[in-house]
Amino acid sequence: MFKAATAHEKFSIGVFVFNIIIYIWFYNKISSDWALIPLGKFDLGAILATWVVIWVIVSIVLAAISRGGEKYGRQGDLDERETQQEVRGDSNGYFALNLGVGIIIVQMLIEQEKFSGSYLLSTPVGMVFALVTVLTFAMAVQYGSIIWMARR
Repeated sequence: MFKAATAHEKFSIGVFVFNIIIYIWFYNKISSDWALIPLGKFDLGAILATWVVIWVIVSIVLAAISRGGEKYGRQGDLDERETQQEVRGDSNGYFALNLGVGIIIVQMLIEQEKFSGSYLLSTPVGMVFALVTVLTFAMAVQYGSIIWMARR
C-alpha cells in the first residue's frame, strides 16, 4: 500500500513533525491561559535565540539521518519528480507566508482600538508571536505539500 520513503520524503516528514513540536514549545513559553505573557526584551530574545538554535541543530540532524550518511547535495541528488514536488511545496509555502504577512500588515494598519484580544500586534511579544505563527504555518504548508505530493 505505501511505498518506501525516499531520503527527501524522510527529511520532509521530519521537518513537518518537528515544526509542529517546536511551535507548541514556543507557544507554551510565551503564553499562559490563552494570553500572551508580557516578556521583556531579554526574555523574548532568549526564547527566539533558543528557537533558532534548536531549528539549526535539528535541521542538520534530520538531513544526516534522512540521507543515512550519504553525501547530500540540495538539488543534485533529487530526481525529476522530487524536484517538482519541492518546487510545488516551495510555491505553496511562499503563498501561505505572503498571505500571513499580508494579514499582519492589514491588521497593523487598522486602528488598534477596534481589537480587544490578547494577541495585539502593538506589543513586541504580540508581533513576534504573529510572525512566528505565520512562519510556522507557511513551513507546515510547504512540507505538508511535499509529503502529500510524494504519497499520492
